[in-house]
Amino acid sequence: MSVTQDSFDAFDAVTRGLKNFSAHARVSPRGGLRIVFEGYLDGDAANAVSEPLVALVAAWDGAPRIIVDLAELQYIASLGIGMLTMAAVAAKKRAIDMSLESPRPSVLHVLELLGIPQYIPVVKSTKGEGG
Repeated sequence: MSVTQDSFDAFDAVTRGLKNFSAHARVSPRGGLRIVFEGYLDGDAANAVSEPLVALVAAWDGAPRIIVDLAELQYIASLGIGMLTMAAVAAKKRAIDMSLESPRPSVLHVLELLGIPQYIPVVKSTKGEGG
């Protein structure tokens, strides 16, 4: 299975019914997969996005790089951390590098408290580099 525009549209549609969270997936200019999370990744949002996110990672057949852009994410619940971990495991099984980009200080604090940067790299913004 490969990722098509329909796959991206279906992933984006998962969050349309949620009030305070949205997710968008696209091919980055450098050929990897770029997933953008915005708003509040609470338990309801994590439950809605978890399965489609892992399916998208499992189907990704482009450059072996996935960036999860957290610049506009204001809050992350423990279920959101679990969802990111499941996606990272799925990526690693396929030899795909996954990283978390530009988390706000409050989100970074939660990631660091749970030791996530030891398993999923956290990077500064690469948007100016065509990320």
